[in-house]
Amino acid sequence: MTKQRPKVNCLNYLPVIEGSVIMLYSGGGVGKSFAAIRQAIEFVKDTGKKAILWLTEDPEGENRDRYERLLKQYGSTPREFFEQRIDFIA
Repeated sequence: MTKQRPKVNCLNYLPVIEGSVIMLYSGGGVGKSFAAIRQAIEFVKDTGKKAILWLTEDPEGENRDRYERLLKQYGSTPREFFEQRIDFIA
């Protein structure tokens, strides 16, 4: 009997097994929120699926600013593509 390998997304950033949940944990100020936002952007770009971010450490405005700065790096992909697929829970 051959085992089926799980599908892995985001191979060029932080690989994630399809259907899994990611939680980042460490002390403050090391870049968890930034990494999570980039992970969501990479996931959406790779799969076309939706992502939800629940970022509790920093004010929503800071995370929105990080999101805006990261989106500039993905200029070849229309902004609406990400806006329709990434949600933030405040």
